[in-house]
Amino acid sequence: MEITNENFFNVKYNSELDRLEIRKKNSLLEKIQKHKVISLMVTILIMFSCLNFFLIYSFLKVLQSI
Repeated sequence: MEITNENFFNVKYNSELDRLEIRKKNSLLEKIQKHKVISLMVTILIMFSCLNFFLIYSFLKVLQSI
Protein backbone atom coordinates (compact mmCIF):
# COMPACT_ATOMS: atom_id res chain seq x y z
CA MET A 1 0.00 0.00 0.00
CA GLU A 2 2.84 2.40 0.74
CA ILE A 3 4.33 1.89 -2.70
CA THR A 4 1.05 2.97 -4.26
CA ASN A 5 0.84 6.08 -2.10
CA GLU A 6 4.37 7.12 -3.01
CA ASN A 7 3.77 6.92 -6.75
CA PHE A 8 0.24 8.28 -6.73
CA PHE A 9 1.21 11.96 -6.95
CA ASN A 10 4.03 11.39 -9.44
CA VAL A 11 1.65 10.69 -12.32
CA LYS A 12 0.94 13.31 -14.99
CA TYR A 13 -0.90 13.33 -18.28
CA ASN A 14 1.13 13.81 -21.46
CA SER A 15 -1.22 15.32 -24.04
CA GLU A 16 1.21 14.87 -26.93
CA LEU A 17 1.45 11.12 -26.44
CA ASP A 18 -2.10 10.82 -25.06
CA ARG A 19 -1.13 8.77 -22.02
CA LEU A 20 -0.23 8.93 -18.36
CA GLU A 21 3.41 9.09 -17.35
CA ILE A 22 5.34 8.95 -14.11
CA ARG A 23 7.13 12.22 -13.41
CA LYS A 24 10.88 12.11 -13.33
CA LYS A 25 12.44 13.81 -10.35
CA ASN A 26 15.06 16.46 -10.87
CA SER A 27 18.25 14.66 -9.96
CA LEU A 28 20.31 17.83 -9.51
CA LEU A 29 17.96 19.21 -6.88
CA GLU A 30 17.88 15.88 -5.12
CA LYS A 31 21.66 15.70 -5.04
CA ILE A 32 21.92 19.22 -3.66
CA GLN A 33 19.43 18.44 -0.92
CA LYS A 34 21.11 15.15 -0.10
CA HIS A 35 24.68 16.52 -0.01
CA LYS A 36 24.22 19.87 1.67
CA VAL A 37 27.78 20.10 2.97
CA ILE A 38 29.34 19.47 -0.43
CA SER A 39 27.04 21.97 -2.15
CA LEU A 40 27.84 24.55 0.53
CA MET A 41 31.56 24.00 0.01
CA VAL A 42 31.22 24.38 -3.75
CA THR A 43 29.21 27.58 -3.30
CA ILE A 44 31.80 29.02 -0.94
CA LEU A 45 34.59 28.05 -3.34
CA ILE A 46 32.89 29.90 -6.19
CA MET A 47 32.30 32.96 -4.02
CA PHE A 48 35.92 33.11 -2.87
CA SER A 49 37.18 32.58 -6.40
CA CYS A 50 35.15 35.55 -7.61
CA LEU A 51 36.37 37.64 -4.69
CA ASN A 52 39.95 36.66 -5.43
CA PHE A 53 39.59 37.64 -9.07
CA PHE A 54 38.11 41.00 -8.10
CA LEU A 55 40.91 41.73 -5.60
CA ILE A 56 43.64 40.83 -8.09
CA TYR A 57 41.99 42.99 -10.73
CA SER A 58 41.76 45.92 -8.31
CA PHE A 59 45.38 45.52 -7.30
CA LEU A 60 46.52 45.57 -10.92
CA LYS A 61 44.47 48.74 -11.50
CA VAL A 62 46.21 50.38 -8.54
CA LEU A 63 49.61 49.33 -9.90
CA GLN A 64 48.79 50.79 -13.31
CA SER A 65 47.86 54.13 -11.84
CA ILE A 66 51.26 54.54 -10.13
